[in-house]
Amino acid sequence: MIYDVEEVMINSVTDAVLENFFNKEGKLKVDLSEYLEYLDEDEIESLLAANHYEIERIDEGVYFIKDTSADRKEEKEALKDYVNETILEEGFDEFGELSLDVADLFDLSPAEVIETVRSMGYECEMADILGDYWVFKQSI
Repeated sequence: MIYDVEEVMINSVTDAVLENFFNKEGKLKVDLSEYLEYLDEDEIESLLAANHYEIERIDEGVYFIKDTSADRKEEKEALKDYVNETILEEGFDEFGELSLDVADLFDLSPAEVIETVRSMGYECEMADILGDYWVFKQSI
């Protein structure tokens, strides 16, 4: 299967945010220098910004991702309402899965979307298209 380098990079950043902890200054260092072979620095920064990651460049291809969770509580509550409404209107399919399209609806990073849905007791992962997610009734 051929993957889009932009999608792979965003998945990598999202995984790093979900699997690691922000430091006491609310930052997480991510090294994206391997993507400089395919994208220039401006493209990387634009892609991160388009996916609602606030960044600080510290070196070529190396960034701090800033923890913005405290600033986005209202967005997360709105996402929870949206998820609940979607579940009520569409329901899960026969496999216990629900496709969720939140592209352009919320000012949240992919990691924030996944964390918020998980906090509701569901499992969540990014789908093949940026802004789309799979929500599962049970852990995957």
